[in-house]
Amino acid sequence: MLATRDLRGRDLDGDSIPDLLHGGSWLAGVGDGTFRSPVEVVPDTALAAEDLDGDGAIDVIGAAGIHRGRGDCSFDAPIEYPLELISNGSR
Repeated sequence: MLATRDLRGRDLDGDSIPDLLHGGSWLAGVGDGTFRSPVEVVPDTALAAEDLDGDGAIDVIGAAGIHRGRGDCSFDAPIEYPLELISNGSR
């Protein structure tokens, strides 16, 4: 069962149809309100999905780091970041 708090809705593959990201799996939107079966796209737990670098592709922020999106629902290996910078809001 999918918990709604764990879902991230974004167009991950550039077809202008909203997709879902759950954990590290992508559910491609069909366009009629339904979704295809999940496919793992990042071996990580997705915490957020946004275009962080302004290139038009959705990036995934996960527990292991930031996975830069390529615009076709494929992602680079995670770029690690120091969690203390994010957790305490400093710098």
